[in-house]
Amino acid sequence: GLQIRVHRFDSGTRLHNMLCISLKNCHLKQHIVAKFLYTIRTQNIDVDLTNPMLSFVRTNGSSLTMSYGVNSIQIHKKLRLDKRAGSDNWYARLTLPNGKRLVKTTKTEDIESAKEVALRLYYQVDARIQNKLPATTRKFGDVAKHAINRMETEIREGVGKQAYRDYTQALNKWLIPYFGTTDIAKLDLAAVTAFDAWRTAQNGKVPAQSTINNHNAALNRVLDEAELTGWTVKSLCPTLLNRGVKAQSRGSFSVEEYRTICTALRSFHKQTPMRNQLPHGKC
Repeated sequence: GLQIRVHRFDSGTRLHNMLCISLKNCHLKQHIVAKFLYTIRTQNIDVDLTNPMLSFVRTNGSSLTMSYGVNSIQIHKKLRLDKRAGSDNWYARLTLPNGKRLVKTTKTEDIESAKEVALRLYYQVDARIQNKLPATTRKFGDVAKHAINRMETEIREGVGKQAYRDYTQALNKWLIPYFGTTDIAKLDLAAVTAFDAWRTAQNGKVPAQSTINNHNAALNRVLDEAELTGWTVKSLCPTLLNRGVKAQSRGSFSVEEYRTICTALRSFHKQTPMRNQLPHGKC
């Protein structure tokens, strides 16, 4: 018999045994596809119905016969080469230790060249994992958007802090414009120091300590998001410093200022109209 599988490259998941068809019924391929699309609709699976990615597999586990848009070759226990519908190039699909899948194009339709690219990807990722580095990374701007979405969700649910709005403003105005295209795993002390100099130049003066504390808190939200999703590790996160200017509080009143205030207050109440003397509607 045959099993029909659907491949979902957007999420990296695969659904097996969606539909089993006996060969003795002599179904034509177009009949199989029509029946498969009906199965998709009834299961409410989010795939492109106009361009399904199907694979036909013998149920006895023997040779793999692929058709209608997808071809797949096993390279390693955790590594496969897939050819998507509408593309001549091979895609390397690597299963990470956390169960997530990393999919990258090999940019070639030659199977041997694609194997070399896929294996190179495998060994690069394995070396990063062995050195306690993140298997994959993301640009700062992408991670910041995830962090902003998480803060906005917590605010809507009533568990977020009001300070999250300040963090979002700091990210959009300062941090994303500067760090946007930087790999989150490459955000080190040198990069933060360069940002500090850029911010001072843009601001025209050294920011206040409260401003820098706000920016540091916003940056830590992004780093926490990256660590949570496995795009960086704690050992790579820089220590954030604050060399801002301390806020200058006003000193106490002088004797002369105190006398002026006391004299003014003696007649101040006479200059202020009483509530019942205010025009109608001004209360």
